[in-house]
Parts: sequence; C-alpha cells; structure tokens
Amino acid sequence: MKPEDEVLRSFDMIRKALMSNDVSSLGMLFAHDYRGFNLRGGVDSRDLILQVYQPGNVTLDTFDVEDIRVEVVGDVGMVTGCGYLHGSYDGETWEHHLRFLDIFVNREGRWLYFLSQATEIAEG
Repeated sequence: MKPEDEVLRSFDMIRKALMSNDVSSLGMLFAHDYRGFNLRGGVDSRDLILQVYQPGNVTLDTFDVEDIRVEVVGDVGMVTGCGYLHGSYDGETWEHHLRFLDIFVNREGRWLYFLSQATEIAEG
C-alpha cells in the first residue's frame, strides 16, 4: 500500500472512531503529543479529545468530507479538505462547515494523528 493510502486509511479510521465514540481506537490513532487548533482558537490535546468523545458526551450525526487531498513527505502525511459536521454536546445541537488540515506522523510503522487545524467556512 502506498504511504498516501495508509495516511488516508488512518484518517478514515479516526472519522469512524469519532462517529462511534470509540475512545479505545482514538487512543491508538492519536499521537500522545497531539495538538488540535479548534474553531474557537483553542488548543485541544489528546487527553481532552479522549475525554470529550467518551460515550454520552459529543455525538456526531454527520461527518462528511470532500475535496480530500493527501500528500506525504518523508514521515509526515498531510490531509486537506472540507468537512461538514453535525452533532450535539451537552444538550446543544451544532453544525460546522469547515476547511481542515490534518497532519500525521509515521512512528514505529504507524501513521498517528499529530496536528490539526480547522477553519469555519463562512456562509454567503
């Protein structure tokens, strides 16, 4: 399998684990030093993601992606694209249409989720 296909497979596994609140799989797919820059400008850690996605917390109803592009440079894989997410958290329903950059690193033969950045796409 080409490295780009391996990175895309890891990306798809993360989407599936987020949709099903599978924190066990998320724990194996996220690097321990993961950082995510969220839509509010905050920084999310691996531990925070694992806490928030425990069953009964965040519920994702939709996680669609389009315009996906995967590039690999050495041990770094980059996935860019657009996404539409719809879900609920703490009794509040939300939706986001965003552009994202997800970075993976190859450590010990596995592609781990290392860094993410998302930007809301303005309607209009």
